[in-house]
Amino acid sequence: MSIEVLLVYLPTKFGSGKSYGLPPLGIFYMAANLNRRGISARVLDASIKGLSLENTLAQIKALNPKVLGFSVLTAHLESFVTILNHLKTNAWPGFIVAGGAHFNDTRDELFEYADIDYAMYGECDEAFPILVKSLLGGGGVDQVPNLIYRKEGGVAINPALPFLGELDDLPFPNLADGLYRDYAMIYGRRSHAMSIMCSRGCPYLCTFCDVHSIWGRKVRSRSPNNVVNEIQFNINTYGIREFFFRDSTFTLNFKWVNSLMEEIERRGLDFVWHCNARVDRIDETLLNRMKRNGLVCISYGVESGNQAVLDRMKKDVKVEEIVAAFELTDKIGLQANAFLMIGNPGDSPETVADTMDLALRIPATFIDVGPTVAYPGTETYSVAVAENLIADPKWYLKDGFLGRRVKGVISDASRGQLNIPGFSPEAQCKACRQIASSFYFRPIAVWRILFKNFNVWVFWRSLKFLPAFLGFVRAPR
Repeated sequence: MSIEVLLVYLPTKFGSGKSYGLPPLGIFYMAANLNRRGISARVLDASIKGLSLENTLAQIKALNPKVLGFSVLTAHLESFVTILNHLKTNAWPGFIVAGGAHFNDTRDELFEYADIDYAMYGECDEAFPILVKSLLGGGGVDQVPNLIYRKEGGVAINPALPFLGELDDLPFPNLADGLYRDYAMIYGRRSHAMSIMCSRGCPYLCTFCDVHSIWGRKVRSRSPNNVVNEIQFNINTYGIREFFFRDSTFTLNFKWVNSLMEEIERRGLDFVWHCNARVDRIDETLLNRMKRNGLVCISYGVESGNQAVLDRMKKDVKVEEIVAAFELTDKIGLQANAFLMIGNPGDSPETVADTMDLALRIPATFIDVGPTVAYPGTETYSVAVAENLIADPKWYLKDGFLGRRVKGVISDASRGQLNIPGFSPEAQCKACRQIASSFYFRPIAVWRILFKNFNVWVFWRSLKFLPAFLGFVRAPR
């Protein structure tokens, strides 16, 4: 079997086993986009399947694509470089194109990766099909927008196309051939789940985020009718009745959200859903209406419990607003989850004590706590470099530049943590474990998971995840 394009999503480490998660929407949307243009394209999600390197290579070889595309986050670099070296060592004949957040934010580093033919940056819904058609037709690439490539001994970066003005024109992701069965949320209420993006862009200035570098700060939203069409398509085609709206600011525009609720009500659809929201962009009336239309859980970006640290992160929220949002969400009968980051600029053991206090104070069901990492493209990265808070600006390359072929990269993000005076990366990781264990090893936390928000799927997945969690909190300190 041979196809024209295979889009691959890699695990952070090969052979780590099957996991829970949602579809990597970027490459699923892109595959549907290519198919609509008459280009045969498929997706290989090696991460969700827990594929080994050998199995991933075997599937690529079996499909024999002419163009092999990879969506790469910084966390994927180890597996990405590993598979590149195997492909080129075995003289794989096709074109290799890399995209995703990492290459968007490190555009001038193409020569670090000798085995990549091309890289792309920015919003590539129009640009990538142009590149594919040129490569398949034997044409040149000098006029291909959003392209990063080698030219005359240097790196050339072609200008980007303007952002899409009409997101409703994008085709829905295709999860045929049973692909949808791979996806479920660890705290999901159904056997399978699907993610949906309703908008692109974010107007906020959070220092740890790079979404604006890909999609801009102006928010562009799909129409409520188009979003509900996608929901209905997934219900009718795959029987999926659980959805996660991946927008980082789903409730930014109350008028838009109310229009979406109105369309769901009009069609009488039966499904459950989750979303992300800012603590300062909710109110009781909106939450009640969202709950009536299937909302079961909101995840809030809390980040820190110290006001000075929040201000330095440019979160533009108050600790009191965080507490009020969780109390309101809990009062209405919705599950609330919290994301926390330890080791931000300005953090110390004293400020992290405030974060611990906040985590134990808010009525959250699940928390996700981890060390802050200075990823390229974020303001945190720029600050870390300027203030010498990371030893090597290219910490994500194992030993920096290793000639024309990167032979390996750091296998975890620890070298991207900030070396804060008096609060080392090791101390930051210890604080993460302490917060997680203090939060979950309480009767109230167990009650929320097993009784207040009980669901057989949540219970079963929590049990399966328990050994990994215990390994995390009991790690050497």
